[in-house]
Amino acid sequence: MRTIAAILLVAMIVRSPGEGRAGGAWWGGGPEGGWVMSFLLPFDPSGPIYLGSWGGGVWASEDGGANWVSVMSDRGDVTVRDLEFGPDILNTLYASTEERGLLRAPFGQRIWTPVNAGLSYPSLPVVTAVGVHPGHPELISVGTSNGIFTSRDRGNSYPDSLHWLDGIPIADLKTSPLAPQAVFALISDALLFSPDRGRSGRTLATWPGADLVDLAMWPGRLDRMVAVGRRGEVLQYLEGSGFQSIAPPSVGPSPTIFHCVDLDSSQGLVLRAGSDQGLHESLDGGQSWTFRNGGWGGGRAEIWALQPAGDGRPRLYLGSFTRGLLVEDRPGGPWTEQNRGLRATWARALHLDSGLWLLGDAHGRVHRSDDRGRSWTEVTGDLETLQIVAVRVSRGGEWLASTPAGLWTSSDQGGHWVQRTLPAGHRGVHELLQPGWMSPREVWATTNLGVLRSLDGGKSWEEVPGLGRLGGAVFAAAASVDSALAFGADFGALWVGRPGRGFQAFLPPEAFGRRYRGLAFVGQKSTSLVVSSAWSGFGGRGVVYRVDAPLDSLPRTLDLTDLFPVLDPRGGDAVSGVDSGGGGATVVVCLPGAGIFSSRDAGLQWTRLDEGLPSQAFEVVRIEEGSPETLAVALAGRAVWSRALPVGVASLLQAFTAEAVEAGIRLQIRWSRPIPAQVWRARGDEVPRWWRDLDPTRESLDLLDPVDDGDRRVLHYELRDLDGSVLGRVRVVRPASSRPALRLVSNVPNPFNPRTRLHFVAAGGRIEIRVFDLKGRLVRHLFEGRVEAGPGSLVFDGVDDRGKDLASGTYLVHIRDEITEDVRSITLLR
Repeated sequence: MRTIAAILLVAMIVRSPGEGRAGGAWWGGGPEGGWVMSFLLPFDPSGPIYLGSWGGGVWASEDGGANWVSVMSDRGDVTVRDLEFGPDILNTLYASTEERGLLRAPFGQRIWTPVNAGLSYPSLPVVTAVGVHPGHPELISVGTSNGIFTSRDRGNSYPDSLHWLDGIPIADLKTSPLAPQAVFALISDALLFSPDRGRSGRTLATWPGADLVDLAMWPGRLDRMVAVGRRGEVLQYLEGSGFQSIAPPSVGPSPTIFHCVDLDSSQGLVLRAGSDQGLHESLDGGQSWTFRNGGWGGGRAEIWALQPAGDGRPRLYLGSFTRGLLVEDRPGGPWTEQNRGLRATWARALHLDSGLWLLGDAHGRVHRSDDRGRSWTEVTGDLETLQIVAVRVSRGGEWLASTPAGLWTSSDQGGHWVQRTLPAGHRGVHELLQPGWMSPREVWATTNLGVLRSLDGGKSWEEVPGLGRLGGAVFAAAASVDSALAFGADFGALWVGRPGRGFQAFLPPEAFGRRYRGLAFVGQKSTSLVVSSAWSGFGGRGVVYRVDAPLDSLPRTLDLTDLFPVLDPRGGDAVSGVDSGGGGATVVVCLPGAGIFSSRDAGLQWTRLDEGLPSQAFEVVRIEEGSPETLAVALAGRAVWSRALPVGVASLLQAFTAEAVEAGIRLQIRWSRPIPAQVWRARGDEVPRWWRDLDPTRESLDLLDPVDDGDRRVLHYELRDLDGSVLGRVRVVRPASSRPALRLVSNVPNPFNPRTRLHFVAAGGRIEIRVFDLKGRLVRHLFEGRVEAGPGSLVFDGVDDRGKDLASGTYLVHIRDEITEDVRSITLLR
């Protein structure tokens, strides 16, 4: 039964469309890695491994952790504190989350159902742990920020009579087969026990000020347990003696133990605890400790979760804030990062410029992409920090990365980083600016106090006169095409001006708040500035407004908030990102929990863009400099996702269509008001090239693009304004006329051993032929290239891409060209 369920899980994963790619709009997922918070290992080695991530939901691996796929498609932007099999083991999974309470999913499915009826006191609490009572399949106990709730119907409801520790945050809870109706609860300074499912309870031990976070049961015993706290305490509970400290010696400047404890009776009295420095291990029940901080490639590995394989193997899994998933196959052996496919990274900072993208994450890593976010390479080098908040590549070639502790530069593309000294009082850098009109080595930065400037690529810094100390942190900054700059000081004024000419401050209406979270100039001149702010603090609903003539002493302010087509207004942190690609025609705004919106008319009309994203926990949004039709957004817990700006975002464009006719391709364009524009054309997979200018006086145009039989049958057209911004795209397929349709005809022999000849008919042009197994896994690239129209054949020799013989079974042959695809099953019998 377990094997069947595992096969169904893999088949479901293979068949499911990629997350965040609804309508083909979004791509990516960012660099591989993540913040692993919990594990759920199978009872036998053949079953899938599950892990819970911070902000990235639940992930599964069918190959021992080598490859990972997301198994939470329904709002997967959740922080998973705990994972448990249900009482029926093979059919149900439970996930304890911070955002959506307790979630339940049938084994092998990706849709998780909230089971929170009765948990709200008065609102939905954070769920920190779930316990399934052994021997009582109907009993589920849930630890929350408002106490412990017990359900008698597998989590569907929670009677008031089984609500224990009302209003007290629960750090962890455990159940035991030695006392099937009992619940052990850990709170910040005590261990408690209920013998009757949570109707009543008593205190077993206390340790004031420990800030306890995790509890482990000693196998086969109820009189001995171990708890850990955030302040470095490891406490052993002994019945009759209460808590006793068995903490490991301090390591480093901050020896805090984080959320990690494990007991392993199979190896004797083994204790393991993770900290912000690495892994602590005791082989004698806590009397002596070893600090194991080597073997994972240098750098820190802040450990939040750990678990041995539990199936007789010595393998150990570690969940790291900084390194994702770490696996050790034998004691003392090397650690390997097994993050392939795991994309639960907390992205914090983005820099996008003409194809070179940099991403800084909250785990202290810098990543580079040269293909607009489709693949990533780590370029952290020797930079050791726990958080990146800003990244930039200057036109002089220097790379800059900022952390809360300071600013670093690299002159060798991330291989080596040097910390730079900031003026007294300035600590972290929040934004880095270098518009095109600045010199190649001039960079501006906003800090916790004001604004700094560097004239040597970031090596030395000085305060900007008049802006160096604005009385508050500056989180928002913008530059226009015509050399204007804008800065928003928290709880202060909005400052706008030009270098060398001075800056002036003005206060927007009081209703707009004072915490600026986004600024963007719109258009080619500094006449419109889109601003976002918060009502108060980091909470409360955000506001978006437009300032016209910002360099004038009496600017006009227009509230844009009510113009957003927000479907689910839940407030949040004001606006987490505003960008216009350095003063382009399009401005994009992120509203956490509500959506991403774009406008091409300075904010008067908006188009929603976030449909298909796996999360609405937006951190920052960027339009690529030098390629203003490309958009990327950093997500807390889901890394970075990208898309092209949508067709028809310009409000003046009413129609842009293309159809194949006998004489060629007919294009029709209609404006509400004509503007100067161009049509660009591409055939097949070519790069679009300019085709013709449009008459700027006509509201309706009917154009013919004559094509001959030598042209490819797939053609792409783009409508662009004179700034190069893409206003619309269309794709058209020419009729196939007398050309044959692509199809697989047969394979002879079938069944075969080990060779068979595949016969096909092609329409002519580029084709691709691949072989998959029944789980949807690619096993062989057979052919990719150009062929003539008509019949063709090739031999399949029964081996995979590595030259290894394939096992007997049924396989699927897939053939496709630019338009058509076909699939045929073949059978190998050895």
